[in-house]
Amino acid sequence: MTMAAFPHGWGQPSMAEGPAMVLPGASFGIGGAHHHAAAHGWSHGPCMAGPPNCGPSRGPCMAVPANFGSFLLGQWVDCIGNSVIVTRSRSHLHELTAVITPLADHPDARDHVLTIRQSSNGQWRCGNSNLHYGEGKQQKMVCVTDDGRRCVWSRAAEHNDVELITGGPFPWLLHKGIPEPWMPLDTPRDILYDAARVVAILDIRQIIGACDEPQERMTHILIDYDLQPTRQDYLIPPHDSPMWDQLKIPEDLRKAIRRRVKRIPQEAISQRLQWVSETEIWVGHHRITVSAKDIQTLESRWVCGQSEERKPLEIARLLALYSTLDTPCSTRRNGIHLGLDPEIRRQSDYELFASPLNAAVPNGCFASKWPHIEWRFGSMGSYPSVLSSLPENSIVEINPPFTDVFLADVMSRVEELKLRFRLKIAVPIKDTAWRKTMLEHLPNPDLLKTYWDNSSETVVQTLHTTVYWEDPCCPKQWEFDSSTCCSGMSPMMMPHCQVEMSPQCVDMSPQWALAAGNMFHISSKSEM
Repeated sequence: MTMAAFPHGWGQPSMAEGPAMVLPGASFGIGGAHHHAAAHGWSHGPCMAGPPNCGPSRGPCMAVPANFGSFLLGQWVDCIGNSVIVTRSRSHLHELTAVITPLADHPDARDHVLTIRQSSNGQWRCGNSNLHYGEGKQQKMVCVTDDGRRCVWSRAAEHNDVELITGGPFPWLLHKGIPEPWMPLDTPRDILYDAARVVAILDIRQIIGACDEPQERMTHILIDYDLQPTRQDYLIPPHDSPMWDQLKIPEDLRKAIRRRVKRIPQEAISQRLQWVSETEIWVGHHRITVSAKDIQTLESRWVCGQSEERKPLEIARLLALYSTLDTPCSTRRNGIHLGLDPEIRRQSDYELFASPLNAAVPNGCFASKWPHIEWRFGSMGSYPSVLSSLPENSIVEINPPFTDVFLADVMSRVEELKLRFRLKIAVPIKDTAWRKTMLEHLPNPDLLKTYWDNSSETVVQTLHTTVYWEDPCCPKQWEFDSSTCCSGMSPMMMPHCQVEMSPQCVDMSPQWALAAGNMFHISSKSEM
Protein backbone atom coordinates (compact mmCIF):
# COMPACT_ATOMS: atom_id res chain seq x y z
CA MET A 1 0.00 0.00 0.00
CA THR A 2 1.39 3.40 -0.90
CA MET A 3 1.81 5.06 2.45
CA ALA A 4 3.93 7.94 3.68
CA ALA A 5 7.28 6.62 4.84
CA PHE A 6 8.56 7.27 8.31
CA PRO A 7 11.78 9.18 9.04
CA HIS A 8 15.15 7.58 8.40
CA GLY A 9 16.19 5.31 11.25
CA TRP A 10 12.60 4.36 12.06
CA GLY A 11 12.53 2.18 15.10
CA GLN A 12 16.18 2.46 16.12
CA PRO A 13 16.48 2.32 19.93
CA SER A 14 16.80 5.74 21.47
CA MET A 15 15.26 5.41 24.89
CA ALA A 16 16.26 3.43 27.94
CA GLU A 17 14.19 2.11 30.79
CA GLY A 18 14.06 4.06 33.99
CA PRO A 19 13.45 7.66 34.95
CA ALA A 20 16.01 9.14 32.57
CA MET A 21 15.90 9.49 28.80
CA VAL A 22 19.12 8.11 27.32
CA LEU A 23 19.87 9.59 23.93
CA PRO A 24 22.08 8.13 21.23
CA GLY A 25 25.62 9.40 21.35
CA ALA A 26 27.96 10.02 18.49
CA SER A 27 27.26 6.55 17.18
CA PHE A 28 24.72 3.84 17.83
CA GLY A 29 25.21 0.20 17.02
CA ILE A 30 22.55 -2.16 15.71
CA GLY A 31 23.56 -5.41 14.09
CA GLY A 32 27.08 -4.10 13.60
CA ALA A 33 25.94 -0.93 11.84
CA HIS A 34 26.64 2.45 13.49
CA HIS A 35 24.44 5.47 13.05
CA HIS A 36 25.02 9.11 13.95
CA ALA A 37 22.50 10.53 16.37
CA ALA A 38 21.53 13.37 14.05
CA ALA A 39 20.41 10.84 11.47
CA HIS A 40 17.79 9.59 13.89
CA GLY A 41 15.98 12.84 14.48
CA TRP A 42 18.03 14.24 17.36
CA SER A 43 19.80 17.45 16.40
CA HIS A 44 21.53 20.53 17.72
CA GLY A 45 20.60 24.06 16.77
CA PRO A 46 17.46 25.43 15.10
CA CYS A 47 14.41 23.23 14.60
CA MET A 48 11.00 23.76 13.08
CA ALA A 49 9.29 23.70 16.46
CA GLY A 50 10.93 24.14 19.82
CA PRO A 51 11.67 26.39 22.76
CA PRO A 52 12.54 30.07 22.33
CA ASN A 53 16.26 29.38 21.85
CA CYS A 54 15.65 27.25 18.78
CA GLY A 55 16.90 30.05 16.60
CA PRO A 56 15.54 33.40 15.45
CA SER A 57 14.86 32.20 11.93
CA ARG A 58 12.27 29.72 13.17
CA GLY A 59 10.54 31.94 15.68
CA PRO A 60 9.59 31.11 19.25
CA CYS A 61 7.39 28.23 20.20
CA MET A 62 4.02 28.85 21.75
CA ALA A 63 3.73 29.39 25.48
CA VAL A 64 2.98 26.29 27.49
CA PRO A 65 -0.78 26.26 28.21
CA ALA A 66 -2.13 25.71 31.68
CA ASN A 67 -3.54 22.32 30.66
CA PHE A 68 -0.24 21.10 29.18
CA GLY A 69 -0.49 17.83 31.11
CA SER A 70 -3.82 17.01 29.50
CA PHE A 71 -2.42 18.08 26.14
CA LEU A 72 0.34 15.44 26.45
CA LEU A 73 -2.10 12.56 26.92
CA GLY A 74 -2.65 10.28 23.94
CA GLN A 75 -0.70 8.97 20.97
CA TRP A 76 2.33 10.58 19.37
CA VAL A 77 4.98 9.66 16.82
CA ASP A 78 8.47 11.06 17.36
CA CYS A 79 10.91 12.05 14.64
CA ILE A 80 13.20 9.17 15.57
CA GLY A 81 10.58 6.65 14.54
CA ASN A 82 8.96 5.63 17.80
CA SER A 83 5.37 5.35 18.90
CA VAL A 84 4.81 7.34 22.09
CA ILE A 85 1.76 6.58 24.24
CA VAL A 86 1.20 8.97 27.14
CA THR A 87 -1.23 7.96 29.90
CA ARG A 88 -1.85 8.88 33.51
CA SER A 89 0.44 7.20 36.00
CA ARG A 90 -0.96 4.24 37.92
CA SER A 91 0.89 5.17 41.09
CA HIS A 92 1.25 8.96 41.18
CA LEU A 93 -1.66 11.36 40.81
CA HIS A 94 0.48 14.20 39.45
CA GLU A 95 2.64 12.20 37.04
CA LEU A 96 2.20 10.82 33.53
CA THR A 97 3.72 7.73 31.97
CA ALA A 98 5.20 7.67 28.48
CA VAL A 99 5.72 4.30 26.80
CA ILE A 100 8.10 4.58 23.86
CA THR A 101 8.11 1.72 21.35
CA PRO A 102 9.97 1.38 18.03
CA LEU A 103 7.48 1.23 15.20
CA ALA A 104 9.78 -0.97 13.14
CA ASP A 105 10.00 -4.64 13.99
CA HIS A 106 13.49 -5.88 14.81
CA PRO A 107 14.94 -8.31 17.38
CA ASP A 108 16.14 -5.53 19.69
CA ALA A 109 12.81 -3.70 19.81
CA ARG A 110 11.69 -3.02 23.38
CA ASP A 111 9.06 -0.98 25.17
CA HIS A 112 10.64 1.76 27.29
CA VAL A 113 8.87 3.54 30.12
CA LEU A 114 9.55 7.16 31.08
CA THR A 115 8.02 9.36 33.75
CA ILE A 116 6.62 12.78 32.86
CA ARG A 117 6.26 15.26 35.71
CA GLN A 118 6.11 18.99 36.31
CA SER A 119 9.05 20.41 38.29
CA SER A 120 8.75 23.00 41.03
CA ASN A 121 9.48 25.81 38.57
CA GLY A 122 6.57 24.75 36.38
CA GLN A 123 8.70 23.09 33.68
CA TRP A 124 7.42 19.77 32.37
CA ARG A 125 10.12 17.10 31.99
CA CYS A 126 10.22 13.64 30.42
CA GLY A 127 13.20 11.79 31.77
CA ASN A 128 16.14 14.16 31.35
CA SER A 129 14.44 16.34 28.74
CA ASN A 130 12.36 19.49 29.02
CA LEU A 131 9.05 19.44 27.16
CA HIS A 132 7.86 22.43 25.14
CA TYR A 133 4.70 23.17 23.19
CA GLY A 134 5.48 23.23 19.46
CA GLU A 135 3.98 25.65 17.02
CA GLY A 136 2.36 24.90 13.69
CA LYS A 137 -0.90 23.54 12.28
CA GLN A 138 -0.13 20.01 13.43
CA GLN A 139 0.04 19.49 17.17
CA LYS A 140 3.65 19.09 18.22
CA MET A 141 5.67 18.77 21.35
CA VAL A 142 9.44 19.26 21.56
CA CYS A 143 11.82 17.39 23.89
CA VAL A 144 15.03 19.33 24.60
CA THR A 145 17.82 17.78 26.63
CA ASP A 146 20.07 19.76 28.93
CA ASP A 147 22.84 19.72 26.30
CA GLY A 148 20.53 21.12 23.61
CA ARG A 149 19.51 18.07 21.57
CA ARG A 150 15.92 18.02 20.37
CA CYS A 151 13.29 15.54 19.30
CA VAL A 152 9.83 16.45 18.06
CA TRP A 153 6.68 14.51 18.93
CA SER A 154 3.81 14.96 16.48
CA ARG A 155 0.17 13.98 16.55
CA ALA A 156 -0.75 11.61 13.75
CA ALA A 157 -4.30 12.97 13.52
CA GLU A 158 -5.52 16.47 12.82
CA HIS A 159 -7.58 17.95 15.65
CA ASN A 160 -10.69 18.36 13.46
CA ASP A 161 -10.53 14.72 12.39
CA VAL A 162 -10.38 13.59 16.01
CA GLU A 163 -13.43 15.70 16.86
CA LEU A 164 -15.26 14.28 13.83
CA ILE A 165 -14.73 10.76 15.20
CA THR A 166 -15.20 11.29 18.93
CA GLY A 167 -18.26 13.46 18.25
CA GLY A 168 -19.73 10.97 15.79
CA PRO A 169 -23.36 9.79 15.73
CA PHE A 170 -22.70 6.48 17.51
CA PRO A 171 -21.33 7.43 20.94
CA TRP A 172 -22.48 4.13 22.46
CA LEU A 173 -19.84 2.40 20.33
CA LEU A 174 -17.05 4.40 22.01
CA HIS A 175 -15.93 3.56 25.51
CA LYS A 176 -15.16 6.20 28.12
CA GLY A 177 -12.45 4.27 29.91
CA ILE A 178 -9.36 6.13 31.14
CA PRO A 179 -6.33 4.71 29.30
CA GLU A 180 -3.80 2.99 31.54
CA PRO A 181 -0.11 2.39 30.82
CA TRP A 182 0.42 -0.73 28.73
CA MET A 183 3.32 -2.33 26.91
CA PRO A 184 2.54 -2.69 23.18
CA LEU A 185 5.18 -5.34 22.62
CA ASP A 186 3.50 -7.63 25.16
CA THR A 187 1.04 -8.16 22.28
CA PRO A 188 2.13 -9.88 19.02
CA ARG A 189 2.73 -7.29 16.33
CA ASP A 190 0.37 -8.89 13.83
CA ILE A 191 -2.47 -8.52 16.35
CA LEU A 192 -1.49 -4.89 16.99
CA TYR A 193 -1.52 -4.25 13.24
CA ASP A 194 -5.02 -5.68 12.93
CA ALA A 195 -6.15 -3.61 15.92
CA ALA A 196 -4.95 -0.51 14.06
CA ARG A 197 -6.91 -1.60 10.99
CA VAL A 198 -10.08 -2.26 12.99
CA VAL A 199 -9.89 1.10 14.79
CA ALA A 200 -9.47 2.87 11.45
CA ILE A 201 -12.54 1.17 9.94
CA LEU A 202 -14.69 1.85 13.00
CA ASP A 203 -13.48 5.47 12.93
CA ILE A 204 -14.55 5.65 9.29
CA ARG A 205 -17.99 4.38 10.30
CA GLN A 206 -18.25 7.34 12.69
CA ILE A 207 -17.08 9.75 9.95
CA ILE A 208 -19.67 8.43 7.47
CA GLY A 209 -22.43 9.05 10.00
CA ALA A 210 -25.98 7.79 10.33
CA CYS A 211 -26.60 7.21 6.61
CA ASP A 212 -27.77 3.73 5.63
CA GLU A 213 -26.60 3.62 2.02
CA PRO A 214 -22.98 4.81 2.56
CA GLN A 215 -22.64 2.51 5.58
CA GLU A 216 -23.82 -0.44 3.51
CA ARG A 217 -21.53 0.63 0.70
CA MET A 218 -18.63 0.67 3.16
CA THR A 219 -19.34 -2.97 3.94
CA HIS A 220 -19.37 -3.80 0.23
CA ILE A 221 -16.00 -2.07 -0.20
CA LEU A 222 -14.47 -4.20 2.56
CA ILE A 223 -15.92 -7.39 1.08
CA ASP A 224 -15.25 -6.68 -2.59
CA TYR A 225 -11.69 -5.59 -1.90
CA ASP A 226 -10.86 -9.29 -1.47
CA LEU A 227 -11.07 -9.70 -5.25
CA GLN A 228 -8.86 -6.74 -6.16
CA PRO A 229 -5.97 -8.30 -8.12
CA THR A 230 -3.43 -5.61 -7.20
CA ARG A 231 -4.27 -5.07 -3.57
CA GLN A 232 -1.42 -4.69 -1.12
CA ASP A 233 -3.10 -4.62 2.26
CA TYR A 234 -5.44 -7.54 2.90
CA LEU A 235 -8.26 -5.54 4.47
CA ILE A 236 -8.35 -1.83 3.65
CA PRO A 237 -7.97 -0.10 0.27
CA PRO A 238 -5.15 2.48 0.19
CA HIS A 239 -6.00 6.10 0.90
CA ASP A 240 -5.76 7.00 -2.80
CA SER A 241 -7.90 4.09 -4.01
CA PRO A 242 -10.83 4.98 -6.30
CA MET A 243 -12.94 2.56 -4.24
CA TRP A 244 -13.50 5.37 -1.71
CA ASP A 245 -15.29 7.31 -4.44
CA GLN A 246 -18.10 4.73 -4.18
CA LEU A 247 -19.16 6.38 -0.92
CA LYS A 248 -21.86 8.92 -1.74
CA ILE A 249 -20.91 11.39 0.97
CA PRO A 250 -19.72 15.03 1.01
CA GLU A 251 -16.22 15.53 -0.33
CA ASP A 252 -14.88 16.86 2.97
CA LEU A 253 -15.89 13.61 4.68
CA ARG A 254 -14.28 11.56 1.93
CA LYS A 255 -11.05 13.51 2.40
CA ALA A 256 -11.23 12.87 6.14
CA ILE A 257 -11.58 9.13 5.42
CA ARG A 258 -8.54 9.19 3.14
CA ARG A 259 -6.54 10.97 5.84
CA ARG A 260 -7.69 8.40 8.40
CA VAL A 261 -6.52 5.52 6.21
CA LYS A 262 -3.22 7.25 5.50
CA ARG A 263 -2.27 7.50 9.15
CA ILE A 264 -2.80 3.81 9.99
CA PRO A 265 0.96 3.05 9.81
CA GLN A 266 1.67 5.75 12.37
CA GLU A 267 -0.73 4.03 14.78
CA ALA A 268 0.42 0.53 13.92
CA ILE A 269 1.25 -0.46 17.50
CA SER A 270 -0.67 2.10 19.57
CA GLN A 271 -4.20 0.62 19.46
CA ARG A 272 -4.78 -1.77 22.32
CA LEU A 273 -6.96 -4.87 21.93
CA GLN A 274 -8.29 -6.23 25.20
CA TRP A 275 -11.12 -8.12 26.86
CA VAL A 276 -12.91 -5.99 29.46
CA SER A 277 -15.71 -8.45 30.25
CA GLU A 278 -16.88 -11.87 29.10
CA THR A 279 -18.74 -10.36 26.15
CA GLU A 280 -17.08 -6.98 25.55
CA ILE A 281 -13.89 -6.12 23.71
CA TRP A 282 -12.14 -2.78 23.61
CA VAL A 283 -9.98 -1.94 20.62
CA GLY A 284 -8.50 1.54 20.83
CA HIS A 285 -11.35 3.84 21.87
CA HIS A 286 -14.04 1.54 20.46
CA ARG A 287 -16.13 -1.00 22.33
CA ILE A 288 -17.46 -4.15 20.67
CA THR A 289 -20.16 -6.32 22.22
CA VAL A 290 -19.86 -9.93 21.17
CA SER A 291 -22.05 -13.02 21.40
CA ALA A 292 -21.30 -15.63 24.05
CA LYS A 293 -22.30 -18.24 21.45
CA ASP A 294 -19.66 -16.92 19.03
CA ILE A 295 -17.00 -17.15 21.72
CA GLN A 296 -18.06 -20.70 22.53
CA THR A 297 -17.99 -21.65 18.85
CA LEU A 298 -14.49 -20.25 18.33
CA GLU A 299 -13.19 -21.95 21.46
CA SER A 300 -14.53 -25.29 20.20
CA ARG A 301 -12.85 -24.81 16.82
CA TRP A 302 -9.43 -23.81 18.15
CA VAL A 303 -6.80 -26.19 16.72
CA CYS A 304 -3.59 -24.90 18.33
CA GLY A 305 -3.87 -26.45 21.78
CA GLN A 306 -5.86 -25.22 24.74
CA SER A 307 -2.76 -23.94 26.53
CA GLU A 308 -1.85 -21.54 23.73
CA GLU A 309 -1.38 -18.11 25.30
CA ARG A 310 -2.60 -16.28 22.19
CA LYS A 311 -6.02 -17.95 22.20
CA PRO A 312 -8.02 -15.18 23.98
CA LEU A 313 -6.42 -12.44 21.87
CA GLU A 314 -6.89 -14.39 18.64
CA ILE A 315 -10.59 -14.82 19.43
CA ALA A 316 -10.85 -11.11 20.23
CA ARG A 317 -9.02 -10.20 17.02
CA LEU A 318 -11.28 -12.30 14.82
CA LEU A 319 -14.47 -11.02 16.43
CA ALA A 320 -13.21 -7.44 16.11
CA LEU A 321 -12.44 -7.97 12.42
CA TYR A 322 -15.91 -9.34 11.72
CA SER A 323 -17.45 -6.39 13.59
CA THR A 324 -16.08 -4.07 10.90
CA LEU A 325 -18.58 -5.55 8.42
CA ASP A 326 -21.60 -4.61 10.53
CA THR A 327 -23.27 -1.26 9.91
CA PRO A 328 -23.95 0.77 13.07
CA CYS A 329 -27.25 1.95 11.58
CA SER A 330 -28.74 -1.53 11.75
CA THR A 331 -29.59 -3.88 14.59
CA ARG A 332 -28.97 -6.83 12.26
CA ARG A 333 -25.57 -8.38 11.85
CA ASN A 334 -24.16 -8.44 8.38
CA GLY A 335 -25.58 -11.19 6.19
CA ILE A 336 -22.14 -12.70 5.68
CA HIS A 337 -22.75 -14.58 8.95
CA LEU A 338 -25.86 -16.32 7.62
CA GLY A 339 -25.64 -19.84 6.25
CA LEU A 340 -27.79 -22.31 4.40
CA ASP A 341 -29.75 -24.89 6.35
CA PRO A 342 -27.10 -26.80 8.37
CA GLU A 343 -28.48 -30.07 7.00
CA ILE A 344 -27.59 -28.99 3.45
CA ARG A 345 -24.05 -28.22 4.56
CA ARG A 346 -23.62 -31.39 6.61
CA GLN A 347 -24.22 -33.36 3.43
CA SER A 348 -21.45 -31.45 1.62
CA ASP A 349 -17.72 -32.03 1.43
CA TYR A 350 -16.69 -28.36 1.41
CA GLU A 351 -18.16 -24.98 2.26
CA LEU A 352 -16.74 -22.33 -0.05
CA PHE A 353 -17.94 -19.17 1.75
CA ALA A 354 -18.08 -19.85 5.46
CA SER A 355 -16.39 -18.77 8.67
CA PRO A 356 -15.41 -20.39 11.96
CA LEU A 357 -18.59 -18.83 13.34
CA ASN A 358 -21.04 -20.65 11.08
CA ALA A 359 -19.37 -23.59 9.28
CA ALA A 360 -21.32 -26.86 9.56
CA VAL A 361 -19.60 -29.28 7.17
CA PRO A 362 -18.79 -32.40 9.27
CA ASN A 363 -15.16 -32.78 8.15
CA GLY A 364 -14.36 -29.15 9.04
CA CYS A 365 -13.25 -28.32 5.49
CA PHE A 366 -14.38 -24.76 4.92
CA ALA A 367 -12.96 -21.70 3.20
CA SER A 368 -13.27 -18.29 4.80
CA LYS A 369 -12.46 -14.61 4.42
CA TRP A 370 -9.27 -14.36 6.47
CA PRO A 371 -7.46 -17.74 6.40
CA HIS A 372 -4.15 -16.26 7.58
CA ILE A 373 -5.95 -15.76 10.91
CA GLU A 374 -8.73 -18.33 10.70
CA TRP A 375 -6.43 -21.31 10.08
CA ARG A 376 -6.23 -21.42 13.88
CA PHE A 377 -9.95 -22.19 13.83
CA GLY A 378 -9.84 -24.67 10.95
CA SER A 379 -10.06 -22.58 7.75
CA MET A 380 -8.45 -24.25 4.75
CA GLY A 381 -8.09 -21.13 2.58
CA SER A 382 -10.13 -18.52 0.76
CA TYR A 383 -12.05 -18.07 -2.47
CA PRO A 384 -10.98 -18.20 -5.26
CA SER A 385 -7.47 -19.58 -4.61
CA VAL A 386 -8.78 -22.54 -2.61
CA LEU A 387 -10.65 -23.90 -5.65
CA SER A 388 -7.50 -25.46 -7.07
CA SER A 389 -7.07 -27.64 -3.97
CA LEU A 390 -10.58 -29.14 -4.00
CA PRO A 391 -10.82 -32.68 -5.42
CA GLU A 392 -12.84 -33.38 -8.53
CA ASN A 393 -16.45 -34.50 -8.08
CA SER A 394 -16.61 -33.37 -4.46
CA ILE A 395 -19.81 -31.80 -3.15
CA VAL A 396 -19.19 -28.06 -2.76
CA GLU A 397 -21.66 -25.73 -1.06
CA ILE A 398 -21.53 -22.14 -2.37
CA ASN A 399 -23.25 -19.28 -0.58
CA PRO A 400 -21.38 -16.15 -1.74
CA PRO A 401 -21.65 -12.61 -0.36
CA PHE A 402 -24.52 -10.82 -2.04
CA THR A 403 -22.41 -8.01 -3.48
CA ASP A 404 -22.38 -7.28 -7.20
CA VAL A 405 -18.64 -7.91 -7.49
CA PHE A 406 -18.64 -11.28 -5.73
CA LEU A 407 -21.79 -12.52 -7.43
CA ALA A 408 -20.43 -11.57 -10.86
CA ASP A 409 -17.18 -13.39 -10.12
CA VAL A 410 -18.89 -16.56 -8.91
CA MET A 411 -21.32 -16.62 -11.82
CA SER A 412 -18.46 -16.15 -14.29
CA ARG A 413 -17.03 -19.44 -12.97
CA VAL A 414 -20.25 -21.40 -12.49
CA GLU A 415 -19.99 -23.36 -15.76
CA GLU A 416 -16.48 -24.53 -14.89
CA LEU A 417 -17.46 -25.25 -11.28
CA LYS A 418 -20.36 -27.43 -12.43
CA LEU A 419 -17.97 -29.51 -14.55
CA ARG A 420 -15.50 -30.05 -11.70
CA PHE A 421 -17.79 -30.37 -8.66
CA ARG A 422 -21.27 -31.31 -7.57
CA LEU A 423 -22.64 -27.94 -6.53
CA LYS A 424 -25.11 -26.70 -3.96
CA ILE A 425 -25.45 -23.00 -4.62
CA ALA A 426 -27.63 -20.09 -3.48
CA VAL A 427 -27.81 -16.78 -5.38
CA PRO A 428 -30.22 -13.86 -5.36
CA ILE A 429 -32.31 -13.02 -8.38
CA LYS A 430 -30.97 -9.77 -9.81
CA ASP A 431 -31.36 -7.95 -13.10
CA THR A 432 -27.67 -8.22 -14.01
CA ALA A 433 -25.50 -9.33 -16.90
CA TRP A 434 -25.05 -12.78 -15.35
CA ARG A 435 -28.78 -13.50 -14.99
CA LYS A 436 -28.78 -15.29 -18.33
CA THR A 437 -25.90 -17.44 -17.08
CA MET A 438 -27.93 -18.34 -14.01
CA LEU A 439 -30.96 -19.34 -16.07
CA GLU A 440 -28.80 -21.43 -18.39
CA HIS A 441 -26.60 -23.24 -15.85
CA LEU A 442 -28.89 -23.41 -12.81
CA PRO A 443 -32.14 -24.73 -14.31
CA ASN A 444 -35.27 -25.31 -12.23
CA PRO A 445 -33.95 -23.98 -8.91
CA ASP A 446 -35.91 -23.93 -5.66
CA LEU A 447 -36.98 -20.73 -3.92
CA LEU A 448 -34.98 -20.14 -0.76
CA LYS A 449 -36.88 -18.36 1.99
CA THR A 450 -34.74 -18.72 5.10
CA TYR A 451 -31.17 -18.72 6.34
CA TRP A 452 -29.67 -20.03 9.54
CA ASP A 453 -27.97 -17.64 11.98
CA ASN A 454 -25.67 -19.79 14.07
CA SER A 455 -24.75 -16.96 16.43
CA SER A 456 -28.30 -16.37 17.60
CA GLU A 457 -29.40 -19.94 16.79
CA THR A 458 -32.42 -18.64 14.89
CA VAL A 459 -33.99 -18.89 11.46
CA VAL A 460 -33.81 -15.64 9.47
CA GLN A 461 -36.07 -14.72 6.57
CA THR A 462 -34.29 -13.73 3.36
CA LEU A 463 -34.47 -10.05 2.40
CA HIS A 464 -33.85 -10.73 -1.29
CA THR A 465 -35.56 -13.18 -3.60
CA THR A 466 -33.05 -16.02 -3.54
CA VAL A 467 -32.86 -19.35 -5.34
CA TYR A 468 -31.17 -22.58 -4.38
CA TRP A 469 -29.85 -25.06 -6.94
CA GLU A 470 -28.41 -28.50 -6.28
CA ASP A 471 -26.62 -30.83 -8.65
CA PRO A 472 -28.91 -33.81 -9.41
CA CYS A 473 -25.92 -36.10 -8.71
CA CYS A 474 -25.78 -35.05 -5.07
CA PRO A 475 -26.98 -37.82 -2.72
CA LYS A 476 -30.64 -37.35 -1.85
CA GLN A 477 -30.65 -38.02 1.87
CA TRP A 478 -33.38 -35.47 2.35
CA GLU A 479 -35.78 -33.43 0.22
CA PHE A 480 -35.46 -29.65 -0.01
CA ASP A 481 -38.62 -27.90 1.25
CA SER A 482 -38.44 -24.12 1.00
CA SER A 483 -41.40 -23.69 3.33
CA THR A 484 -39.76 -25.63 6.17
CA CYS A 485 -36.11 -25.04 5.44
CA CYS A 486 -34.31 -24.56 8.79
CA SER A 487 -37.59 -24.58 10.72
CA GLY A 488 -37.37 -26.45 13.96
CA MET A 489 -33.64 -26.98 13.54
CA SER A 490 -31.82 -27.58 16.79
CA PRO A 491 -28.32 -26.16 16.75
CA MET A 492 -25.58 -28.73 16.48
CA MET A 493 -21.90 -27.98 16.51
CA MET A 494 -20.39 -30.70 14.41
CA PRO A 495 -17.15 -32.16 15.76
CA HIS A 496 -14.35 -30.28 14.15
CA CYS A 497 -11.70 -32.31 12.40
CA GLN A 498 -8.72 -32.45 14.74
CA VAL A 499 -5.87 -32.18 12.29
CA GLU A 500 -2.57 -30.50 12.67
CA MET A 501 -3.10 -27.00 11.35
CA SER A 502 -0.46 -24.41 10.68
CA PRO A 503 -0.09 -21.51 8.24
CA GLN A 504 1.78 -23.87 5.92
CA CYS A 505 -1.24 -26.21 5.77
CA VAL A 506 -3.60 -23.47 4.67
CA ASP A 507 -4.05 -22.60 1.04
CA MET A 508 -3.00 -18.96 0.86
CA SER A 509 -2.54 -17.08 -2.34
CA PRO A 510 0.10 -14.30 -2.33
CA GLN A 511 -2.55 -11.81 -1.22
CA TRP A 512 -2.86 -13.65 2.11
CA ALA A 513 0.86 -13.51 2.63
CA LEU A 514 0.21 -9.85 3.40
CA ALA A 515 -1.05 -10.71 6.87
CA ALA A 516 1.29 -8.17 8.39
CA GLY A 517 0.35 -5.89 5.52
CA ASN A 518 2.42 -3.64 3.29
CA MET A 519 0.54 -0.88 5.04
CA PHE A 520 2.98 -1.33 7.89
CA HIS A 521 6.15 -1.66 5.84
CA ILE A 522 8.57 1.23 5.39
CA SER A 523 10.58 3.06 2.12
CA SER A 524 -10.65 -5.11 4.22
CA LYS A 525 -22.66 -11.19 2.46
CA SER A 526 -24.08 -7.78 2.36
CA GLU A 527 -27.23 -7.30 4.45
CA MET A 528 -29.51 -10.14 3.46
